[in-house]
Amino acid sequence: MAWFFAQGGGLDPILRTALEEPKDKVHWAIFEPKGIFIEGIGFHLPAYGSLQFTKFMLLLVVAAAFVTFCSVSLARAIRGGKLAKGPFNNFLEMLLLYIRDNIAKPNLGDQADRFLPLLWTMFLFILTCNLLGMIPAPLGGSPTASIAVTAGIASFSFLAINYNGIRANGMVGYIKGFWMPIALPGGFVISGLLFVIELLGVFIRSGVLAIRLFANMYGGHVALAVLLSFILTAAGSPSGMREWLHPVVGFGSILICIALSCLELFVAFLQAFVFTLLTSLFIGMATHSSHAHDSHETGEHDHGEAGGKGTGHDPVPQPAH
Repeated sequence: MAWFFAQGGGLDPILRTALEEPKDKVHWAIFEPKGIFIEGIGFHLPAYGSLQFTKFMLLLVVAAAFVTFCSVSLARAIRGGKLAKGPFNNFLEMLLLYIRDNIAKPNLGDQADRFLPLLWTMFLFILTCNLLGMIPAPLGGSPTASIAVTAGIASFSFLAINYNGIRANGMVGYIKGFWMPIALPGGFVISGLLFVIELLGVFIRSGVLAIRLFANMYGGHVALAVLLSFILTAAGSPSGMREWLHPVVGFGSILICIALSCLELFVAFLQAFVFTLLTSLFIGMATHSSHAHDSHETGEHDHGEAGGKGTGHDPVPQPAH
């Protein structure tokens, strides 16, 4: 690592460039200078007044267009009750059915069909943004490696959670659902503290969604970039070391990058799944919050249909004499 901090203690230019590649930029470089093309190939993204287009903004449009294409293609393939044909449509149908059966139905119950368009769109959009990062930089990039992008997606999740919670329970009922009465001395104070924590949790949950997605995607791309920069750093090592250090470091870095890229591919699917899962879970909690507290407070329990509505204190029948 001493090589990176040579020349005044600053980062080596190669490492500095590697750390910058996964970030959002206003200049989109197709090929870096001094590579295949001496001058490099790229273009500066336009600005309209105070609105400056960036690389991630255009990639978001690409992701949205791709999700629209996939949705329309699958809808046409299964129109009229037909079976989806072709590997692409079959794979897409498998993903959507998995989201329906393993995320929507367990967390939303009979409301699953109502929220499926949101969950399907969210999953496919995040997944596409994640997979765009598998295209090598600087040509490709993952928009979800920007905290601004993940915060924007989490904001839609925040609105969906709280809008539907208020819609299902009313404003008063939704806020009342955060209050948990405790029948103990000083229970009112404890309930008040829990109420504040639960209320703050409404905002914290969405913040955690944004940070988790951003950290996982950005961290993986930075790790890949730094590992590849080791090859160029070894190539610039002093003569005598370069002859054996460059091939050893190059071979090792490439092997590790291949393994890490496979892991990144798995993480791209995993993070899209986790984001969608937690969003559906929080929507389910918000829409059922007051009902859960009401049933807990009344102490009503169902003990079967044979004796009607059970109370939990049914008399034990006495034997006949």
